[in-house]
Amino acid sequence: MNSQVTRLRRLFGVACISGAGVMLLFGFTVLADRLHRLAFLVYWGVCFFFTWMALMVALIDILLVRKEARREKRQLEEDAIAQLKRLERDDH
Repeated sequence: MNSQVTRLRRLFGVACISGAGVMLLFGFTVLADRLHRLAFLVYWGVCFFFTWMALMVALIDILLVRKEARREKRQLEEDAIAQLKRLERDDH
């Protein structure tokens, strides 16, 4: 797996969830009495978007990690079978 791409994907996920967390904190404290009507909808819409993006990045990461694990397992099985065949051939 390309570790640079994985690192960037995870960093993006952390940035999204951090952004949502900061917005949540400010939305319930500092900005609680200042957000009305359209500003309220836009603010919480952006917060929801950050949360949704973090969730999507996490799901994509899970799928890619599982795919890589399956590939590695398959490769290990193939290597083990090849090694057993070589050992069997050497014994005879």
